[in-house]
Amino acid sequence: AWWTFQTLIHRCGGLTAVNRINALEPGAFSHPDVVWAAGLLQKLGTEYFQKGALAMTHTESQLQFINNKAAMIFCGLWLSNEMKASTPPTFEMRCFNVPPIEGGKGNPALFNGAGWEYIFMSKTARYPEATFDFLRYMVSPEQAADMGRSVGVITAMKGATPPEAVTPPLRSALKMIDGAEGIFRIRLEDLLLSWRVQVMRPNTTALLSGTITPEEYCKRLDEGVVVAVADPDAIIPPHVAYDPAAFGETP
Repeated sequence: AWWTFQTLIHRCGGLTAVNRINALEPGAFSHPDVVWAAGLLQKLGTEYFQKGALAMTHTESQLQFINNKAAMIFCGLWLSNEMKASTPPTFEMRCFNVPPIEGGKGNPALFNGAGWEYIFMSKTARYPEATFDFLRYMVSPEQAADMGRSVGVITAMKGATPPEAVTPPLRSALKMIDGAEGIFRIRLEDLLLSWRVQVMRPNTTALLSGTITPEEYCKRLDEGVVVAVADPDAIIPPHVAYDPAAFGETP
């Protein structure tokens, strides 16, 4: 839901709204464009989510989707590979970008996302250099296609995974990425971990269930950011703003 909210923030308020939040500006979430996005998210949750969706694990919700109990699912690109053993042979899935919102300021050709490779190695490994060499080999552009076939992933390196190396669902993701003018994201859930767990998650649940208003939701997010930023142990890298004008948006 949080990632869906990020996209709605952009569709309503454009990269300017995203920049305000990423810069930790006071009241960034309470801006009318973000409250508008919160209202749309709440409408999705209260009127269109499957009954019981908020109590499901991610795999339970994915099962509902592949068994034709839900029309679509907001999900990461792990979906097709993670559910391949349970997916009916006649079921087809594809991904698409979130459409524009009438009256919104965001360029709908952009999409919300991020790419990374999770790699772990024990600090007590007997042969650390050999391990690193293997990891470099595994994620190298030369091996990315085989990695895509074997594991069902798209590498984070641009252009390293050819469409023919992956399944049709991931092929549709590559098509969406190739057609996008840019990628954006809101950095707060990675930057302010206590805020994510203690403020963002429970209040997003409350918004989706309709127990708080969009205005109250955004107010709580803002208040939580103030507390999190005041933590002397918080590490906050400098903010690098997106350029709205570069993507045809009015700042």
